[in-house]
Amino acid sequence: MTEIKLFEQSSLMFQKLIDGLAFPKNPDTVVFDASFSDFIVPEYLFNYYGYRKIFTISDRNYSDNESILSVPFRGDFLKTIMGHKVDLFISIGSYFGISPVFDAVHAINRVLVAGGKFVITLYPDIFDEQGRDILNGLSLISEIPVKEKFLRWGTTFKNALKNIFMKVDEEDVLTKMEVSHIIYLFNMDTYRRFLFQDEAERERFFKPISHLNIDYNISWKVVKGFKC
Repeated sequence: MTEIKLFEQSSLMFQKLIDGLAFPKNPDTVVFDASFSDFIVPEYLFNYYGYRKIFTISDRNYSDNESILSVPFRGDFLKTIMGHKVDLFISIGSYFGISPVFDAVHAINRVLVAGGKFVITLYPDIFDEQGRDILNGLSLISEIPVKEKFLRWGTTFKNALKNIFMKVDEEDVLTKMEVSHIIYLFNMDTYRRFLFQDEAERERFFKPISHLNIDYNISWKVVKGFKC
């Protein structure tokens, strides 16, 4: 798959995720985006919702859109987001650098104004058309506990949120994704460092499906809530 094709697939992935979620309609909503999407998410939010101020974490790029304000990544999630006050915090597509988890959740609470909302995708689950758990199957065959890591991460994050916020809801957003794009997604830095020790381990994990030219169903685990 070419770089252009991969970018198009990533754009479509983020757009489908956003379309499956509910965001405030008020264009004066101030947003902090920690999706690391190469500006795909903030651009889509600007075009679809008309938000006039969107802070987005970026380690090297800047947007020509004056409503999208690039926040340099300081190598530490907490240092990067502190000092902002926003109505909406989002992390779309799953970013496992939101850590240490309990400190990160406290930081999200501090940057949100009263009544501010958060929407965070925790991880993607993978199923075939018959409903079989592909992610768990790959974990068992390769003996690499990817599914277990996702479940642990998701449980820890949800518990941390519920310790701070009064109301935390969970939902699934369903999309489809080609096998080649799934492999590309898991090779992104935000996934790879969390899941695999090296490239050889990642290749071993996906070996049973890497030759397939099909789509799988992706069930994104999402948490959302607001600050009282």
